[in-house]
Amino acid sequence: SYPNPFNSAVKISVCQAGTPDLPVGQDSAPVIEIFDINGRMVFETPVGATRRVARAGQPLLDPYEYVWIPDEPIASGVYLVRIKGTNASAKIIYMK
Repeated sequence: SYPNPFNSAVKISVCQAGTPDLPVGQDSAPVIEIFDINGRMVFETPVGATRRVARAGQPLLDPYEYVWIPDEPIASGVYLVRIKGTNASAKIIYMK
């Protein structure tokens, strides 16, 4: 996640290597979940990916990226980002 701490928006990147539950060749995108420090989910979204072509015509999957802009009622504080179905997680700090 970058920048961290953030005050208006944070970019969350998920490489396909970070999503071990997705079978090779599956087109479904990972889901980003964001929780407050009390464990309440404040945001959830699937994340799209762009395909580009590598050598020999094999498609590569760029990292999944999402820019989270918290809604106005979201308070400053520590939030936990989890990639649903994986062990990937991160702590982010929101400072209004």
